[in-house]
Amino acid sequence: MLLHTNSLEETKVIAIALAKGLQKGCFIALQGDLGAGKTAFVQALAKGLGIKSAVTSPTFTLLHQHEGGSFPLYHFDLYRIDQEECYSLGFDEYFYNENIVCAVEWSERLCELPKNAITINIKITGENSRIIEIDALDSKLLKEGWEKIEYTGT
Repeated sequence: MLLHTNSLEETKVIAIALAKGLQKGCFIALQGDLGAGKTAFVQALAKGLGIKSAVTSPTFTLLHQHEGGSFPLYHFDLYRIDQEECYSLGFDEYFYNENIVCAVEWSERLCELPKNAITINIKITGENSRIIEIDALDSKLLKEGWEKIEYTGT
């Protein structure tokens, strides 16, 4: 699915809708250049899951855990580490956990994505505009009808 947004607010609408369509155990693979809006997407995703805690980038801590929503959200940032370091830290155990949702920024640093992955590729097309490409490796990862999003983009 390819979506065009003209503002941060439209991007957030997409992330909230996606959150409501997620199945437990999903791996959200976020990709895009610096400043594309990966963290903002995760913030809105958390809101859509009903998580009340503040969501910030885990750039220096690598992982933030958020409880209290429809299911736990584990937010990773792999910008500063490679796949070998990722697995030596035991992150792969989270990636395949069926009771949580993982949102992984810079997921392209992994050689292979888990089978439970939904790829979110955010491309900057202007100061406030983005193209968001959403691809679920398995259609069963998302509840049917989640994509009925109401926003002004195309």
